[in-house]
Amino acid sequence: MKKLLHTAIFLTVLVLISLLGQLPAAAAPEPAGQIINLFGQVSLKQSGTEQWRGAQVNQILMAGDVIRTGPASGAAILCVDESQIRLNENTSLELRRAAPSPRLRLAEVVPAAVSQTVESLYGVSQGEIWLRNKNDKFRFELETPAATAAIRGTEFNLRVGLDGLSVITLLEGRLQFANPYGELILEAGEEGLARPGQAPTKRVVVNPADAVQWSLFYPGMFSYRDITLNPQAMPGASPLLLGAVEDYNNGRLQEARQAAEAVRQREPDNPAALTLLGWISLQDQAPQEAREYFQRVRPENDFSQVGLALARYRLGDLSGALAVMQPATQTRPASPLLLTMQGYFSLLAGRPQEAQRLMEAAMAGAPDFVLPRSFLVQIFIVQNRKAEARRLAEQLIAAAPRSPQAHLAMGLVQIAFFDLPAAIRSFQTAVSLDPRFLEAHIYLAKIWLGSDYLDRARKVVEVAQQLAPEEGEVLSMAGFVRLAYRDFDGARRLFQRAVEVNPRLGEPHLGLGIVAFRYRQMEQGLSSMLIATLLEPRVSLFQSALGKALYQVRAFDKALDVYDYAKTLDPRDPTPYLYRGIALTDLNRPGEAVQEINRSIELNDNRAVYRTRLALDRDLSVRNFNLAKSYAQLGLYDWAYRKAVTSVQKDPTNASGYLFLSSAFAASRNRLGSGLSALLLYKLLSPANENTFSQFLVGQSTIDYTPMFEMPYARVLTQGSIGTWTNRKAITDNFIEAYGGRPGLAFDVAGFYNEDQGFRAKNGDNKTYSSINIAKWEPTVKNSILGGFSYFDSEGGDTGNLNDAGYQNIQNYRRYSHSKIYDVGFVHRFNPNATFL
Repeated sequence: MKKLLHTAIFLTVLVLISLLGQLPAAAAPEPAGQIINLFGQVSLKQSGTEQWRGAQVNQILMAGDVIRTGPASGAAILCVDESQIRLNENTSLELRRAAPSPRLRLAEVVPAAVSQTVESLYGVSQGEIWLRNKNDKFRFELETPAATAAIRGTEFNLRVGLDGLSVITLLEGRLQFANPYGELILEAGEEGLARPGQAPTKRVVVNPADAVQWSLFYPGMFSYRDITLNPQAMPGASPLLLGAVEDYNNGRLQEARQAAEAVRQREPDNPAALTLLGWISLQDQAPQEAREYFQRVRPENDFSQVGLALARYRLGDLSGALAVMQPATQTRPASPLLLTMQGYFSLLAGRPQEAQRLMEAAMAGAPDFVLPRSFLVQIFIVQNRKAEARRLAEQLIAAAPRSPQAHLAMGLVQIAFFDLPAAIRSFQTAVSLDPRFLEAHIYLAKIWLGSDYLDRARKVVEVAQQLAPEEGEVLSMAGFVRLAYRDFDGARRLFQRAVEVNPRLGEPHLGLGIVAFRYRQMEQGLSSMLIATLLEPRVSLFQSALGKALYQVRAFDKALDVYDYAKTLDPRDPTPYLYRGIALTDLNRPGEAVQEINRSIELNDNRAVYRTRLALDRDLSVRNFNLAKSYAQLGLYDWAYRKAVTSVQKDPTNASGYLFLSSAFAASRNRLGSGLSALLLYKLLSPANENTFSQFLVGQSTIDYTPMFEMPYARVLTQGSIGTWTNRKAITDNFIEAYGGRPGLAFDVAGFYNEDQGFRAKNGDNKTYSSINIAKWEPTVKNSILGGFSYFDSEGGDTGNLNDAGYQNIQNYRRYSHSKIYDVGFVHRFNPNATFL
């Protein structure tokens, strides 16, 4: 009996386990996105909980999570459906669900087997967000207390007040804005308004871009030499310190430090000495040390307060910096310096209108003060108000010709108008006036790098690294220089470190995307490009890179849309026109392609590489594209010839022009020798990568997809045919070709075998073997070696005059042909304007 009872209990347990196993498991939340950047008070309430916790950069967000920002705070999120979202201060966003995009895995954080949902759904209960999503294959809905927006592939700004008033400003695309009381369709340039309990209305906006100015990236660059310390405003300034302050203002930091330390030996808490040492520490890139000095200053003064705010900001505490500045301007009469720096931190916190108001107030109180005008120049440039920026920069230079900041402002304006030689002079002047001016060094390096002066870029970056080895912008720029020298692993380490020390920068993510494509990590590359354009959303060059990434993953229509968007951000930038022209050529739309390429040529002074000389990557794969294709498809041979000749005349050491010219020669003038000479120059001068030889394959019957990034790439083409004459004698024609390469290496190997046994009974045969081989290797970025070998061997009978009915076959006639051709070339590039062949 006892045994039977044990058996019954055992069976009952088995049945219960079986039944429990059949119950549906609670669905685990699916990944919805990732926090890319945040500042200030940002908290997260995870799905299924009621507890708020501090959010972290790189934190994965799940469906149902709510993210909330406090005062002077913000966050940037990249969602799995490719939505780029920025949160302004005092905003609450719920990621209710997100439909994952198959071309985006957020660096593999989203599992490949994640279940597909019908649409993405977000909720904003209060605050302000900017959202952009170019993936119109997904449907999105965004709910507010007053209405629901149905979205497909668009960009907009949404504000939700405490009373539920919802205002959505549409910059791109089309959306439906509806609630139970009515609905309307918004087009680009329109704004929809909805209150709880009322039907939505709309109005036309004169400048819809004004609505998203808060979401833009404002670099806020300045020279410490333009903040002149005034000992009269620093309590405790002894005669010895007067000389120390003068040394500091003239850039003699070591002498100033020695004098300040001597004073502190007698008076450890001397406020003037502590203030001076704090500012010296800021210039020495020691913000922690600077903060300790400034915190001990009693009584506080304008310079100690501004210094403390800068130290906190340099340590990553923007909210703390604002917390220092706001009481300082409220407890005593606000000096122009306090107003300016409060505006500076407001600008960094995403309050450009408040920042502009404070800068203008500072200018009214001190017409000769450089900093507020310089910051306004930067605001106007970011907001694409270039004419105002130039007018203000010219006034600055006239009023303060010895100001490093004034020359930086002018250099930024000159870049905006693509006057790069003048910008170089401005940045060089700024560096000569302030050798520690980090941003001037960085911009100088950018221009040298974009212009292919690699050695000059490297030297400038090395100086910047000595000044600030752990500054995010310096690390990012050093990464792009490493990228130019094909040190991909070294570049990736620098980019990753730049992201760690300054998550708000878009440039290092751009670099990480380029490196990811180099290793054919397509999803990761696209993710990095989306992050870069999320952090710095209205930069033409970043959008062009995103378009190139979308094209590389074969999202062709979206790539074309992004190129068009990049044009609107900077109509003087030739890069999106060039990329769009290449894309349209590949997509067999030659008429549109020719228009785009012509425009890129015009914008870049008829040079052979029709991209901006501010691009951070060298763009070598694109430089091997044959721009004559589109013209040839339309039969515009003479037009192509004129364009190509002009390109070579303008830039005689650039390979792209010679590839253009060789095709144009062959098509328009039938001058085979000239065309081959131009083609030889292209082969010698061209960058070695996967695209070097794909433009003139032997097997031209194949339409090859054009890679847009340097990466390992190899293809094999083969073709064979066989047949017979009526006398059963065989004909065979076989061909195989392998081509491709990797950064610094290119190859094209082709072999042929043809045999025709003849239609005659005797001596009507022909047999041919041939091979064409070419390879290029770049041991350094300045040197390249080209090697080629061609082989031809043919034997045949008397196969001439086949259509002459009276011709008599000579049965003892045999024809033999044999040739070997070797090509060797060496190239050394001294600089972009001097090359040895």
